[in-house]
Formats: sequence, C-alpha cells, structure tokens
Amino acid sequence: MTRPSCKAKRTTNVAILFEVVLALALFVFAAAVISGGFSASLKSVDRMRAELDASNLAASTLAERMALAESCAFFCDVLETAAAEEEAAALQARS
Repeated sequence: MTRPSCKAKRTTNVAILFEVVLALALFVFAAAVISGGFSASLKSVDRMRAELDASNLAASTLAERMALAESCAFFCDVLETAAAEEEAAALQARS
C-alpha cells in the first residue's frame, strides 16, 4: 500500500477548501435572495394596509356626508311642509 504524496494531499485539501468556499457563497446568495423577497413582501403588506386604511376612511367620510345630506333633506321637507301648512292656515283665516 502506497501513501499519497504531499502534492496529492495538497490538491485534495485545496479541492475541499474550494468546495467549502463555494458552499458558503451559495448559502450567502440564497440567504440574500430569501431576505430580499421577505423584505419586498413586508413592504407590499404595509402598502396594502395603508390602501385599506385610506379606503375605509373614504367610505366612512362618504357615509357621514350621505347621512348629513339625508338629514338636511329631511329637515328641508319638514320646513317646507310647515310653511305650506302655515300658508294654508293663513289663507283659510282670511276667508
């Protein structure tokens, strides 16, 4: 049985070191890609949350304005009815 020469050992050690460095580089690259995707998804969630808040605010503001318009229309109808009844009572009193 022959022992491997120093040159063969050195070549083997260099190959192992190359494999380790390559594996670390691939791991760092994969981690960077995954963290980038995670960051992008968090930004997207924040943007969607802001859009939802804006939509809810717009809907509530519109509902408030619609309710105000309905109440104004109701009071205008009440005032018109009261004015018409007053006018009819005044005409009847003159006759």
